[in-house]
Amino acid sequence: MENRCIDKDHDALYSRKIFKFDGLYGNAFLIVMLPLLFLSIGVRECFHGDYFGALALVAAACFFLTLGYFQILVKADIIVDNEWISRFAFGRLIQRIRWSNVKLIKIFGQFGGLGVGYNIYPIENRNSGLGFNRKLAFGDGMRNPDEFINIMNACIAKYNIKIESVAGGVKTILSRLPSIEGVNSKKIDLSKIDL
Repeated sequence: MENRCIDKDHDALYSRKIFKFDGLYGNAFLIVMLPLLFLSIGVRECFHGDYFGALALVAAACFFLTLGYFQILVKADIIVDNEWISRFAFGRLIQRIRWSNVKLIKIFGQFGGLGVGYNIYPIENRNSGLGFNRKLAFGDGMRNPDEFINIMNACIAKYNIKIESVAGGVKTILSRLPSIEGVNSKKIDLSKIDL
């Protein structure tokens, strides 16, 4: 069974599509090797009686493991189809939200002023036993951003999803996601989006 999303504006039919971010596999050194190096040196220091040095190296290993974890979350692939929007890393599902369960897509300027960030909020927070917000969050650094926006807009129209833009503390309701072409080379001003 093939999942498809129909774009009502262009009569285009979309199948399941994967959008990749650069850098997930290239950061394997940061994610794995650097913390292992710090841990091994820390164990050696502990055997030599330098407990403060060992503690500092273990803390550095924990810091880089945490940084690597967030790097995986940021660089995970996005898969969009008729039923779900999902995040995958290393072939494993990290998170997904059913389109019929999306209540809001919020777009905002990313920290530092370059690019746009997206938060997709579900109506129901399933599998959140600890009470964490189960929003799906990502930036605009994926490959094929124009195709991503077209497919997202088709699914947004199909499921009548509310889009909110936040710029300078002002919320604006949009009917479609704006184009993100060239976001890596210039600063985006969300207050000047014309839709």
